[in-house]
Amino acid sequence: MGLNLGAYSGLQVNLAGITSTEPLYLIVEIVPSSGGTYVSEVELQSDANASSVLLPYSSFTDGQGVVLTSAEAGDISYIEIEGEAGYSSFGITSLQVYN
Repeated sequence: MGLNLGAYSGLQVNLAGITSTEPLYLIVEIVPSSGGTYVSEVELQSDANASSVLLPYSSFTDGQGVVLTSAEAGDISYIEIEGEAGYSSFGITSLQVYN
């Protein structure tokens, strides 16, 4: 990808709505070109209304507690978004960065 998102503070995931029998776990992985995988996970309840989830870079860790830095966000290889729940339906309308 080669995304340079280093000038921003985090990601914003915009959702059309969530229909779920259980909480939806939204998992976002950022893989910088320097290596490693940084993950942020948030639990979302069922809500038919559009909503947004803010994920500051400080919420992305590598599993050993190391936090994603703006320098590493300056060259991102790829971003993966995954949802986990029992039965669920959700729609991501957009992904954007914020300050």
